[in-house]
Amino acid sequence: MINFLPRRKFTRFVRHQIAGIKDGGKSVIWGKAKKGLLWGGGAITGVIFLPFVLIIWALRSIVFIRFGYFLAHRIGHFAFDVDYYLSGRECSKREKNWNTIDLFFLAGAPCNSFLVDLVKRELRVSPLVRIPYFSHKLMPWKSGNLVLPAWKINGSRDHMGYLANTGPHLSLSDSEDRAGVEFLGRFNWKPGEPIVCLIVRDSAYLNTIQSGKDWNYHSYRDTQIANYHSAALALAKNGYWVFRMGKAVEREFGVTHSRIVDYANSAWRSDFLDVWLMSHCEFCISTSTGFDSVAAVFRKPLALVNFMPLAEFQTWSSCVLAPSHLIWKKSNRKLTCREHLVHCYMRTEQYEAAGIEVQELSPQEINYVVEEVESRITGSWVDTVEAMEKQSRFWDIYKANQGWTPKKAFFHSEARISTRFLDNHPNFLD
Repeated sequence: MINFLPRRKFTRFVRHQIAGIKDGGKSVIWGKAKKGLLWGGGAITGVIFLPFVLIIWALRSIVFIRFGYFLAHRIGHFAFDVDYYLSGRECSKREKNWNTIDLFFLAGAPCNSFLVDLVKRELRVSPLVRIPYFSHKLMPWKSGNLVLPAWKINGSRDHMGYLANTGPHLSLSDSEDRAGVEFLGRFNWKPGEPIVCLIVRDSAYLNTIQSGKDWNYHSYRDTQIANYHSAALALAKNGYWVFRMGKAVEREFGVTHSRIVDYANSAWRSDFLDVWLMSHCEFCISTSTGFDSVAAVFRKPLALVNFMPLAEFQTWSSCVLAPSHLIWKKSNRKLTCREHLVHCYMRTEQYEAAGIEVQELSPQEINYVVEEVESRITGSWVDTVEAMEKQSRFWDIYKANQGWTPKKAFFHSEARISTRFLDNHPNFLD
């Protein structure tokens, strides 16, 4: 007996496919056809190998083998989900609660070839694992032999605190570290000089790398690179090297300084250096793009600016966050924290339909967040009693008003909304 999708779920699936085809046209049809053939072939092969899978299931009291996968085409989910699995495994081993052999395959075209290499050093990965995975999917009962990625379980969110309670699991070799040092030495960077990675989201990456879909519904998260000039210059004057990151970007950075590098537009950008820079930075400035997950898996602090929606706060990370401004178009009044959480939409047209304008932080507001993160890292920041009370009040509001991290989940002690943001917007917590 084979499990089939419930009618309601199947109907939603069909509607989703039709909507995707309408948005992307012929290229989406071809992409979905290829994906269908791949998964269909896996399912057919899975049926053939069912007897083999039944033997594995029968022997699980002796040797428990599990099969899983990771999405490799989106760097945020790929990096986070792998580290979430590895961190969870380490925590379970501490409690002597891990006795499985886990095998994986990668789904989708890899977003970063070097990241794939690092993952394969830590996990058993083979495309052949797709066969027993599908075979287990076809079993009429839940065998416990499947390992699902975090995005499928919890939306790639660490509610358990696995990452905070473990160190990095992906690591570069000594020769790879030397290669990165030698390469940056060509530009007069010296070992030990601090690096900051800057990631500013625009539409170029998805429109270029995954052009078969209309990504305009994400445009509310795009920001102007020019608004980050002053923050980069301030860091450079304080001795930091600032690397503007990105695999495909719309505009050049447009800042001239010996310590500021428009790496995203350089001829020498590579998958290797993408990871090397993120693993060696002091902290990462990001508008929450997915790429910052690479910094997070190496346990680097984050300055999250123009973060949207607020309900998606990365509560499990060491970060200082300031959201974009949301403004009621009719009254020109900025939305409060509670209103942010209620109107936490994921599509541009939803904000428009609600009569809400999404407004970027000003260059000075971005500066404030970056300065706060840098001061906290160097130990020069001191929280006042009033600041701590405001922070506590924010978390009370977040937990009571549909924040996406459950009340009883793990909250990182260094996850906070920017103190400077709260000071400059006193009505936000009303």
